[in-house]
Amino acid sequence: MEASGIGSLLPAEPTLEDAGNDQVVLGKREIAGGLRPQPDDGWDSVKEGKGISLWKKKESDSNINILKRSMEVNASIEKVLEFYRDPEGLMKVNDKVKANEIVVDINENTKIMRREIKGNLVVSNRDLSILWHQITLTDGSVAIVMFSIEHDKVPETKCVRASLDIGLLHLSKVSDTSTDLLSVLRLNPKGSVPAMLVNKMSKKQYDEFEAVKKLME
Repeated sequence: MEASGIGSLLPAEPTLEDAGNDQVVLGKREIAGGLRPQPDDGWDSVKEGKGISLWKKKESDSNINILKRSMEVNASIEKVLEFYRDPEGLMKVNDKVKANEIVVDINENTKIMRREIKGNLVVSNRDLSILWHQITLTDGSVAIVMFSIEHDKVPETKCVRASLDIGLLHLSKVSDTSTDLLSVLRLNPKGSVPAMLVNKMSKKQYDEFEAVKKLME
């Protein structure tokens, strides 16, 4: 994941002293920091309504838009986190996801996953090999970091191998029965799909958040 691709999403960099002189902790904080709400300068609104907002932004390193979504859901952070930890959860809220499975269970908070996305008459199925990692931050909020990774347990298939360049989800407790969600992602389908078509499909991300909200509430 190129730093230039998410540089504008990140807040001021934490210091090594902030991380207790731990380089690993520092790295995790830098990545997770990209999910904390930042000023919307440079973001263009795609769709808003029902308490859900979807923005897009284009970085110089790709023709594919970065998408940012936010909403508050009437459910505890524990309930929302349980949903996102369940591999089948995504399939309940996005009918384009054909498969989402844990291939390597590294530890409680780190997984290697394979995800398959349905195509249509003009676009073939895509699949992804993803590193999924959960981080609990010092303020009690939770960040889930996801990005494409090569792994021999996720060999290429007849599907076109897509790339999750950026995948960040932040869950923040508002109250015992309410949680803020903020998501930043960029999915490059690869293959011969025009970037214009990919970007037009971005509203599907709004629909996914709307389905999560209905399911949780």
